[in-house]
Amino acid sequence: MNDLVFDLIKTATANAQAKDPTHAVPEYDYTYSKELIDLVVNDCICVVETMSPGYRDYRDQIEQALKDDCVEELKRRFNLV
Repeated sequence: MNDLVFDLIKTATANAQAKDPTHAVPEYDYTYSKELIDLVVNDCICVVETMSPGYRDYRDQIEQALKDDCVEELKRRFNLV
């Protein structure tokens, strides 16, 4: 699990506590949290991969290149490569 995932979990915990200081935020199961984040990121990747711009010209190639770059960056950023 990369540091970004730990940072996201810590930030989510802090944000939840800040919104309602009287509500006790439980200790998180980091394995569960990592799996949840992986599922969310993979779902986002799937959305990007399946987007269709509907262009019928050169813009399709540009759009595909951008989508490919986005997918690779998400995978790299969350260590899913």
